Amino acid sequence: MGVVIFGAIALYLIVTIVVVILAAKVAKKQGRSPWRWGGAAALVMYLLVFWDHIPTILAHKYYCEKEAGFWAYKTVDQWKAENPGVAETLDRRVELKLYDPRNSNRFWSTQRFYTDISRTPEFHAIRRTEEVFIDAVTQQPLARSINFWRGQSGNVFAMGGSLDDYRQALVLGWGNRECDKPSPTDQMRMFRYQFQKMGEGK
Repeated sequence: MGVVIFGAIALYLIVTIVVVILAAKVAKKQGRSPWRWGGAAALVMYLLVFWDHIPTILAHKYYCEKEAGFWAYKTVDQWKAENPGVAETLDRRVELKLYDPRNSNRFWSTQRFYTDISRTPEFHAIRRTEEVFIDAVTQQPLARSINFWRGQSGNVFAMGGSLDDYRQALVLGWGNRECDKPSPTDQMRMFRYQFQKMGEGK
């Protein structure tokens, strides 16, 4: 797949060079500036693929700086102090039994904790992901994270997608697709694991 992708990129680059050279030659024959015509042709070829690249990068940076983040409302030690003796009763294996097919956006860590995940489109090729880690008994949130993802993931090359999905994966998803490392999603995962370990006898 990688060979196909880079082959397509190389082919497009070759076509672009040919188009720019032809535009410059035509301009020269007509007594016009070959630099202007060649530059205009290069710009058109660039915009055919990268027309939304800069706006999406800037929008993603804005959302990550202004809205993304991770907020912990209660630590493991605080929760244990408020719920003495409960940690020893938790079982990570119960997670599979708690799966509810009607709510695919809910993930259980143990019979006491679950995470609600919501994914919504934000701007063009940017999607917002919010995770809330909740105590199922008290219904109190223990932590919350908001992250923004840019473009399509590389999964489209394995699972299939539209031509624009492939373009977004290559152009908009290149590099770090989410907010800076450690991302809010990573911070939530590390925080949640501290609670999940109680159900593993750790």
